[in-house]
Amino acid sequence: MSCTYLATGATGNTGKTIVSILLSHGHKVHAIVRNPSSRAAQAIASSGATLFQGDFASPSSLSSAASGCNGLFLITIPGPDAVTFVQNALTAFLGCCAPDPTVVLMGSIFQDDATTALVQSPNSGLPDKPPHEFVKGYWSMTDAVERAVKESRFPHWTILRPAWYMSNYLDFAVRPIHWPALAPEKKLVAGVLPATPFEMIDPSDIGTFAAYALTEKGEPRWEHKCLALASELLTLEGKARIMSHVSGIEVKAVYLQEDEAARFAEEDFVGYLHFWQRVTAPKVNMDDMRAYGFKLGSFEEYLTRNKERLLLALNDDSVAQRGLSSEEILEGAGQHGH
Repeated sequence: MSCTYLATGATGNTGKTIVSILLSHGHKVHAIVRNPSSRAAQAIASSGATLFQGDFASPSSLSSAASGCNGLFLITIPGPDAVTFVQNALTAFLGCCAPDPTVVLMGSIFQDDATTALVQSPNSGLPDKPPHEFVKGYWSMTDAVERAVKESRFPHWTILRPAWYMSNYLDFAVRPIHWPALAPEKKLVAGVLPATPFEMIDPSDIGTFAAYALTEKGEPRWEHKCLALASELLTLEGKARIMSHVSGIEVKAVYLQEDEAARFAEEDFVGYLHFWQRVTAPKVNMDDMRAYGFKLGSFEEYLTRNKERLLLALNDDSVAQRGLSSEEILEGAGQHGH
């Protein structure tokens, strides 16, 4: 039976995968976009999705897009208004959707049991130090968003908790925050152990899980489940080795000493994330992931698909943003890609 689904964040990597899978299965897709004339919005429109201009701050636009829909894919934007926006979206959708709807929320892996225990601990494992305020606030926000979904009147819901996005190593807005030494020094620096695994997720894999959670409504593997997601587990050295192989530019893994890692964790929320990774990883059972039967992406495959962006990310922003091609960057660095 053909159904209609509403997708927020439809122009992103995850959203585009959801739209593609739903359309390929004969369903209709309503996509909420801020700018319908943008290249990304026009691309999904040309594939068959129906565009609706709006955002979380406009419940009326959400109601229009939700009319007659059987399910909702919900991406939240972190911030002080996140919970209000989600509650507005859920209320607007339930007010005009088809009977017996389902909602799939893209949350955060930080809501797993191990991390929750650390957040609620008086010192979070660091001697006489409470949890980092930013991380604690982020956890509280995502917890409230998840509770809004669980306590809503949706009869069916699934919460996906993705881990470390592969795209974070390429995105010019996010990469300098998480990996500031990557462009200027060609280093991945972290306060983890050599054996500490990172749960890496290809954004497209999130889209695959979300699309099937929507279309397989009521199936036990999705019904009222909170699923931690990862595509593969990699150590810091493993990530550096793959980046070097794909780009042809040497990337080194640098492990902070224990005292340096502790100081980094006290001073910076990224350091705290690394500390938690060291204490709680792995948060995802890869056998459970493979049991769903989907082909999971690898970091090497992801970087190969996005090699142009990888080459830009491995160079100073001031150079990359001048619009040099990957060939020009490699020529200037004296490197050759594989």
